[in-house]
Amino acid sequence: MSLDIQICKASEAVNLVTLKEREQMPFHAVISIEHLCDEQTPVEEGRAPRLAEVIGREWKDRQLILECNDAPGPEFGIAMPDPHIVYDSIAHAKRWWPEEGDFRLLIHCHQGISRSPAIALVLMRYFRGPGTEQQCLDDLLNFRPPAMPNATIIEHGDKLLGCDGELIRVFQEAPCLAEGHKRRLLARQSRLAQGGAPAG
Repeated sequence: MSLDIQICKASEAVNLVTLKEREQMPFHAVISIEHLCDEQTPVEEGRAPRLAEVIGREWKDRQLILECNDAPGPEFGIAMPDPHIVYDSIAHAKRWWPEEGDFRLLIHCHQGISRSPAIALVLMRYFRGPGTEQQCLDDLLNFRPPAMPNATIIEHGDKLLGCDGELIRVFQEAPCLAEGHKRRLLARQSRLAQGGAPAG
């Protein structure tokens, strides 16, 4: 039995879930991460689609919706990701883990670049166990090349899983991530200076 994770943008989630059902390989569960927002916020601005409303009532429990901004640091004045999103993600995955066969899980945030890859990395490490941190990161970057995982979520995962800093270390020492984070940080600073919302 293995963990089969797919990551996408919020705007792609409904179509991807529907496609997988048509292909007779449905996802067992979905983890949706949205910005702190109200019910009127559209998907294009960071709200997660409600699968139970769009696809069917069977998704009421199978979709976990978490609120979490993609804050790179407290200096931006944006609420930082809380440890509860890591706890809740692991609990949701454990709840829907099948007794046999691969566990197919879809994780998305607004852009599928920062928060959802970070949760995916933590879940991969949780199910694979100690000593797999580097392989988990390598696999994540292979199937989601644009990923720039949120550092705070990685830190929460490292602490919760008792990685003793190893998950943080492999994350911080990946050259492609270090350069990518610099570019995202500069872009975020520019957006916020112009009064725009963060994307992640």
